[in-house]
Amino acid sequence: MNRRTAPDLYLGVRPINRDAGGQLTFDGPGSAVDWVVEMVRFEAEGLFANQADAGTLTLDLVRGAADEIAALHRVAEVVVDERGGGEAGIAPTIDQLRDGLPRHRDVFGANRISEYLQTLDRVYQAQLRCLARRFGAGWVRVCHGDLHLNNICMFNGRPTLFDAAESNERFVRIDVLYDLAFLLMDLEVRGLRGHANTVLNRYAAWCENPHATLAGLCAMPLFQSLRAAIRAEVSMLTAGSVATTEAAGPHITNACRYFDLALNILKPRPAALVAIGGASGSGKTSVARAIAPGLGAVPGAVIVRSDEVRKALFGVSDTDLLPEAAYAEEWNRRTYMEVTARVKHTLAAGHGCVVDAVHGSADERDEIEAMARHMGIPFKGIWLEAPEAILCGRTERRVGDASDAGPAVVTRQLQRGFGRVEWTHVDASGGIADVSETVRNILAAGPVQGSLTL
Repeated sequence: MNRRTAPDLYLGVRPINRDAGGQLTFDGPGSAVDWVVEMVRFEAEGLFANQADAGTLTLDLVRGAADEIAALHRVAEVVVDERGGGEAGIAPTIDQLRDGLPRHRDVFGANRISEYLQTLDRVYQAQLRCLARRFGAGWVRVCHGDLHLNNICMFNGRPTLFDAAESNERFVRIDVLYDLAFLLMDLEVRGLRGHANTVLNRYAAWCENPHATLAGLCAMPLFQSLRAAIRAEVSMLTAGSVATTEAAGPHITNACRYFDLALNILKPRPAALVAIGGASGSGKTSVARAIAPGLGAVPGAVIVRSDEVRKALFGVSDTDLLPEAAYAEEWNRRTYMEVTARVKHTLAAGHGCVVDAVHGSADERDEIEAMARHMGIPFKGIWLEAPEAILCGRTERRVGDASDAGPAVVTRQLQRGFGRVEWTHVDASGGIADVSETVRNILAAGPVQGSLTL
């Protein structure tokens, strides 16, 4: 199973044999008494968990990990046995928690355990239809099953997923979003919300079926909470297996962090829609990435970026340069239709959303706002603006970005104009950190304030 994601890391399986004299050897004479997996050694510094602890885990690295996860899920075998996923796949885990968590009432507190299990059951019951729909659509697959930072490393220059949970079929025959949820939860519990949001957005934008993924986000609080609660129980079991109270201390501390997170993730957080518009080079993407982690359910809002959507429609990577014809009016219309479709799926799932697009016409701005109003979702429109020289300078310096716009595009946009813009105008000529803070303050004082978490 691990050869799917790490073929160069795993060398094979070797027997440990006992000969007639009782001597144990690898690949020797006699019967095999055990088997071991032989792997290539990699640098400890390359383990994502160690990088997270050292503060060196970058957003680019976790984007790469998200790409690897999406690639695995794309080729993973679809599970057709009803016992393997959906409602039937989640139910045994919830039963395990009902049985196991009360044994740790002296640490977690009996009332908090009762509160959690009752809330968990309500959320689970509310998601039964979603779980069944996703199973029927083929999103329960033979996944990794153990996707946390201790099982991702840099190897041969790329993020590599290893040590899949192949010892237990139930752990790997799961919904692909339940697989992803482990990594999101692990990043969240370590205080790396921005990294978790980056993983979610990279996966959602470039996975096999963005519409299905975004629609399935209604189950993501359940999935992440289950991951955290299981880790809480495992940490307590580990604490009980060590020799001394002193040695048990760190495991109990970790268990409490996981249990707190399991409770917190299930707290209702209303969806909201924030639209960020402005000319190319105004900083829309940077601001969107700065505010998304603090908007809506953990790990923050989905960013629907028109530049990425256009590249996806053409079947190219986000950094591939598109021909001029890709920006003709017909493709602009198709791109905007796909953007609005992704936004609708996200909001319908109860998840927050940030739309990153020029929004150059009044019709586009009115349509995105009307969508939120029709769905009963709080909305805020932000319009970033800066002098032409700054906009042109930023677009000229861009490398490795989904936007193909250069200074000439900026000039054409400004000459054409944007009509009357009734969204809140923000001076974006300064540093991104300052601009993002200004936008956060605007959001905190407006209609989407109830959806802010950071």
